[in-house]
Amino acid sequence: MESKARQWSNSATSAALLIMEKEKAMGLASCYRDPDDPAQCILGGMWVHPDLRGTNRSTELVANFAQWARERGFRAMTAWVTDVNGRARRFYEKAGFILQAEERVHANNADFKDLLMIKVLL
Repeated sequence: MESKARQWSNSATSAALLIMEKEKAMGLASCYRDPDDPAQCILGGMWVHPDLRGTNRSTELVANFAQWARERGFRAMTAWVTDVNGRARRFYEKAGFILQAEERVHANNADFKDLLMIKVLL
């Protein structure tokens, strides 16, 4: 099964990547400069098709964005993870993100919280 991440868009302050397999989009994510802290970028909108979860495809997306961010001088990358999504939280921890004390009410469901995670870029 051949798959690869394709650059969808790119600028000095934002980028988006698609995972393509046999001309079918199987994952996507975006990364953009944090408007509140220009030294950080936010990894958002990350989704990978269920058939690819547990593979290295998500890890490759994060690695591509980390490289993109370092090349543009960002010091850190942040991600918000819903408190009930333990699998995503473990994924981000394995990718080098550290859980922060900051949290917010989930935008689509007030019963959930979003937890802030940060990856320091060296």
